[in-house]
Amino acid sequence: MNKFRAQYGSDVMLLAMKDQNDPGKLCLSGVIDKTLIDAISEVLRSEPSNKDLKIKKDKYDGAYSLVWRHANLTTGHSMMSLQKNYFPKGTLWVKLLDCIATHGWSLSAAPNFGGVEARDDKGNVTSTVDWPVFIFYKDKQAHRFENSHLLLAVKDSNIPGKLCAAGDVGELGPLIESALNRVESSKEEKSTPVECKKDKYDDDFDLVWRNTKITTGAQALSLTKSYFPRGHTILAVLETCYSQGWRLVCCPNFGGRGDSWPSFVLRRLKNRKVPVPSLVLMGLKDANVPGKLCIAATGGNGAAVAEPLIHNLQAVKGNETVKATSDEYDKDFDVYLHNVNITTGNQAFSLKVPYFPRGDSMAVLLQTFADLGYLNVGCPNFGGMLESWPVFVFEETGVRLPPPLFFAVKDDNVPGKINFVGGGLTATTAPQDLLQAVQALNGPDVSLTKDKYDQTYDICLKHTHMTSGNAFGTFTKPFFPHGCTLESIAGVLLKHGYVICAGPNFGDHGGSWPSFVCQPVAVCADHDKPPAYEETGASSAPPEASAPPAYA
Repeated sequence: MNKFRAQYGSDVMLLAMKDQNDPGKLCLSGVIDKTLIDAISEVLRSEPSNKDLKIKKDKYDGAYSLVWRHANLTTGHSMMSLQKNYFPKGTLWVKLLDCIATHGWSLSAAPNFGGVEARDDKGNVTSTVDWPVFIFYKDKQAHRFENSHLLLAVKDSNIPGKLCAAGDVGELGPLIESALNRVESSKEEKSTPVECKKDKYDDDFDLVWRNTKITTGAQALSLTKSYFPRGHTILAVLETCYSQGWRLVCCPNFGGRGDSWPSFVLRRLKNRKVPVPSLVLMGLKDANVPGKLCIAATGGNGAAVAEPLIHNLQAVKGNETVKATSDEYDKDFDVYLHNVNITTGNQAFSLKVPYFPRGDSMAVLLQTFADLGYLNVGCPNFGGMLESWPVFVFEETGVRLPPPLFFAVKDDNVPGKINFVGGGLTATTAPQDLLQAVQALNGPDVSLTKDKYDQTYDICLKHTHMTSGNAFGTFTKPFFPHGCTLESIAGVLLKHGYVICAGPNFGDHGGSWPSFVCQPVAVCADHDKPPAYEETGASSAPPEASAPPAYA
């Protein structure tokens, strides 16, 4: 990695949490000075359960620069307790993120790795692993943000349902309580009012709202999909935070052994007088018949996004019959697009991997939002052990944006692959640069080639090893990310002008396909007023779509 960093710089840092392990670990890939190392250690030791913390690598940590052992950042495996497993320790995470920001690093995305850990003798999934990874860049947003973060964690697989907040919460307590009750009062079914109140399980957070319904819940005796996000509810929470000067920077997913705790990390603006942007929330329900895209927007304006999205998706093979309609299960968003095929689907009688994102569908989806002036700022992942519902949060910028870049990791596959689409990479030296960087870490067998399963993507790196894989017959944890490989990919993309800004997670039945959305550095450095994109060729936006108005 020293040779790579000499060529591409050391402007990327990764933190991977390995709490589903004994001992718990926090693994870092990148180059940081001793001052920050000591500061992180001090923050971690402020948590009583980390009294044995030490910096030490073992034989399982070769893909990282340094590792904090006995680092516990979640509730862990809560045996003999009613405490939920692997729920994040909110105040500790906020201290950690504030500390890192103070030393000149900006949090940009939080993709989630993981997969099936164990099955029973009938092949049914009995345990899964979740490994959230936090991607930082040397500060490109210091002019925009204070060094203050807010963590919102959803505990919907709980009675009562909870939304937990850690950070400088200010007036958010009554504001979010009012917003959530307002959403619930607009629904036909009656529910217990939301109240801002903590109990003995909430010591790791500053505020907790009880009786929340952020998702559809367990749905044991219903055809409704379990733990699918409720768009209007999430949008109300985010809009309230935005009105108080917070902006979404990433959406990590915590959990393990079947639990899933989607979370939102926001950072506070220095200038709170800038206009509050409109938001669009889009949930993908591809593990469903029909496949659906569910859209909720500020002011109930989802139709303005849906129309060009339908027009563009209908030109993609497999999406010809996409239409705006609704059925009895469609109650929590503004608009529903039926008959979408954003992933490979179930693949019951095929060698294709199921529910892997299709490059052509994703490229058109992201390009449509970019043409309309929306930036993908985060991708929370909802679901549980058997479901995976990727959600995309977009901020309106007021100007047309450049083509986004999307790539997806197919490590639970032989051979391992990394597929890229969009962003104009094929017109640059980026494919060869990526090949050389990954070959240096994964070996000479890595090749730049596509087979019949990669035709919806522009380029494919084959025979890659982005994670520890299935790890059968070893003590290695399955599908734990190789930090140096991800750092090298992020470094090459940064050299070519792209920053990872979101990390959606696809999959189903325990399978997991970590993915990444990238935007040009200039766009991610200033969401409030990015440079307008001008293209000499034809736009992918439909002819009838008007250009979004610029901010005053």
